[in-house]
Amino acid sequence: MLLLSATEYAGWLQGATAFFSWAALLLLWLYSVAVFIIPSFLKLTPQSKYFTHYMLVALFAKFFLSAFLILLYISLAHSTDKWFVVPFFLLYTLYTVFDVYQLIQLSRRASSTSI
Repeated sequence: MLLLSATEYAGWLQGATAFFSWAALLLLWLYSVAVFIIPSFLKLTPQSKYFTHYMLVALFAKFFLSAFLILLYISLAHSTDKWFVVPFFLLYTLYTVFDVYQLIQLSRRASSTSI
């Protein structure tokens, strides 16, 4: 959020690009929250054999949804400026690192409780 605020304040993000970046931030945040809430409704625990499959599918789905979001923006905004991808990929990388970090933490907790 600070990254987007700083780049928008500096004038690097303007118009549709700023809207796209803020929308991407919101969508990635909502997706990450949903990915970690859904297993509790499905009764998936880190010890479950399906939990790893669920998380891998969630990471691949985030990748494909992100690619779809970029293609949708390109087709709707008709922007000649391709720099909108830079803040998006920074956000995508940040949220993917967060997801993987959370998975590692869950795995460590699961392995320490099973010993």
